[in-house]
Amino acid sequence: MFDAIIAGAVSGMILGSLPGGVVFSVLQHSIDLGWRKGMGIALGVLLSDFCLILFVNLSTSGLALVEKYDAAISLAGIGLLLILGFINIFSKKQSVVYPTTKMGGRFYLISSGFLLNTLNPVNFFMWMTITTQIQTSDYFSYENLLLYFAATLIMIFTTLSTISFFAQKLRRWLTPGHMRYFNMGIGIIFIGLAIKLGYTAYLKHFVN
Repeated sequence: MFDAIIAGAVSGMILGSLPGGVVFSVLQHSIDLGWRKGMGIALGVLLSDFCLILFVNLSTSGLALVEKYDAAISLAGIGLLLILGFINIFSKKQSVVYPTTKMGGRFYLISSGFLLNTLNPVNFFMWMTITTQIQTSDYFSYENLLLYFAATLIMIFTTLSTISFFAQKLRRWLTPGHMRYFNMGIGIIFIGLAIKLGYTAYLKHFVN
């Protein structure tokens, strides 16, 4: 039980801090309009991830029993993680631009966060990979599944809210040089996760 909570919290912290449209939107709105506006974006992301998790679990619950389905998803997940890892390590675009934001209504903020997160196909496939790995695990239980996703969602929102609250202080650290090292660190994490996923799949499908 506690393992599921810890794993979910770690996953949420990583997913919530990944550089991209969501994080930069939170920073942008927090800097221009205050940290509470950034939390509006974070709330939209939370709702989006909840819907994605619900949809993926409902649509894959039966497929998880299909022979070799989890192997195919694992292989695709490894490929996705490796691609994301190398993109982050070798990406040359390190600058962060802060266009002035004037719109800050509650509906605008929540819907912006929701759409930014939902329309990113990487998020859908990431949740599908995670869900499949949990459903086909030897230690799978619905209790652990719920605890994992609850901890993940809470930590994603907490991470984005923290970024929003400290946006003004974080801004001076988001220089091209710092972003370069940050992206490299994220890339190494992705590659490490790909190796772990590959090793787990190898033990499950080829050793036993």
